[in-house]
Amino acid sequence: MIVLALTFLGAPYFTSLPASVSDIFATGPYWAALIALILAIAFNRSRVALYTLALVGGFFIFRYFGTEAPLWQFVVYGLTPVNLAIISCYSERGLFTLHGYLRLVILGSQAGILAWFATHDVRLIDAWLQFNLNDLVASGLQLADKTHIVTLPAGGGPVTTIATWSAGLSAMLAPITQLEFVLLGLAGLIIIITSWQFYTPVAFALLGAAAGYYLLILSRPETLIVDAYMLASLALICIGLLRDSHNMAYRDELTTLPQRRAFNEQLLAVGQRYSLAMLDIDHFKKFNDTHGHDVGDQVLQMVASQINKVRGGGRAFRYGGEEFAVIFNGKDKADAAYSLEQVRKSIAAYAMVIREHERVEEADDELAKGGRQRGSYHKANKKVHVTISVGVAERDLRGQTPEEVLKLADEALYKAKKNGRNQIVIS
Repeated sequence: MIVLALTFLGAPYFTSLPASVSDIFATGPYWAALIALILAIAFNRSRVALYTLALVGGFFIFRYFGTEAPLWQFVVYGLTPVNLAIISCYSERGLFTLHGYLRLVILGSQAGILAWFATHDVRLIDAWLQFNLNDLVASGLQLADKTHIVTLPAGGGPVTTIATWSAGLSAMLAPITQLEFVLLGLAGLIIIITSWQFYTPVAFALLGAAAGYYLLILSRPETLIVDAYMLASLALICIGLLRDSHNMAYRDELTTLPQRRAFNEQLLAVGQRYSLAMLDIDHFKKFNDTHGHDVGDQVLQMVASQINKVRGGGRAFRYGGEEFAVIFNGKDKADAAYSLEQVRKSIAAYAMVIREHERVEEADDELAKGGRQRGSYHKANKKVHVTISVGVAERDLRGQTPEEVLKLADEALYKAKKNGRNQIVIS
């Protein structure tokens, strides 16, 4: 979003840029689109690929055909936003799959239909598309008068940007049809909702790209600002895709903690003095076998959330299975153990409520009064507690490698479990 905000604030100054920079803006959107498509193909992301194609299609028509013809106006203000909204709702099914091919065919068929309309007599469809509520807009919003243009203040700056945006809004809403107005509003609302529903870097990048497109269509097609907005939108998509792929490689999906690969890289970046802790959930396998993997996953999430709250500058990781690790850069093992003791106590005191199904084996008068018969099931709430064991080690010898410190922490963890669990042992 920062990229889009900077583009919005810098829009008044684009006209004063030298020709060499202007050429970059003119060709930049297509290079950015190519990069976004290459990344989408490399990471097998159909949503990003389709979103990029839809954005570039709407941008190309607006930039080079304008909105004078009712057909192109409908594509820019109606069809493209709807496509963006639909694609944002897609669950990721991959690009090289049946779902990916079908979605690509649907988008491609729209391009084919538009190409056919562009080469034939479309007076009938133009007449239908020109049905609008100009009179209502004129009386209610006073925007139908196309001569009502905002006078732009001299000197440029953010005030000029806002005035330009207001003028563009007036110019856009004046000829817009009822159908296009509804489609613009609904599409924008759907994109906002789905971005929060998916809550991923890619989802928010698509939201930013859609915002860039909406700002784009408020500008005059022939201006450099249009190219700048499109470039910013596609840059957001590329950044979002890279961030999402980074999270998949370095962040554990279940607990949202950085995973082992991130832990190994962090060990390479620690200073000369640090402490390392290994943590393990006590009797987790038995707990998993008794209550099921779903409840086991809830336990992992709870423990991870508590470990992630560790103080003292500790950074938490999921090491694997029921094991976690915490790195305290610049801290000795006593300080690290003190911070971890607070975490151990909070986990031990945390009461998890699980719902179980219990079978009624006997039917008697008391059960009958309660409406339960033999063989029926009822839900029972049960509170369970889990504990953790912790081993802490410190790099206290010159030349001591991270692997050696990790081994010491593992040995301390083994002692903690051997001594009865639910405790911290310092190496």
